[in-house]
Amino acid sequence: MSMASLGWAAIWIDVLLARWAPSCAPALPVAAWIAFGFALIGFAAVLWGIRARLAWLLMLLVPLVANGALLAAPWMLSELRLVAAERPATG
Repeated sequence: MSMASLGWAAIWIDVLLARWAPSCAPALPVAAWIAFGFALIGFAAVLWGIRARLAWLLMLLVPLVANGALLAAPWMLSELRLVAAERPATG
């Protein structure tokens, strides 16, 4: 779960920097791929920690889902950017 937290922190720090200090913010795909690296480590740790008992599976379900969602972050964020670019500007 620590790796998932670090990965999501990388994404959210980048989003906040893009909002309030755009000149300092790296590109969002860079943050997404950094988060992907953290997710790979976390996902491997979850798979290594799974035991045959149901209690272990239930305990590891939260980090499994968190790291799994983070593994998909680069593709989700690129898709969101495409949708936002297609939306007409209002104002």
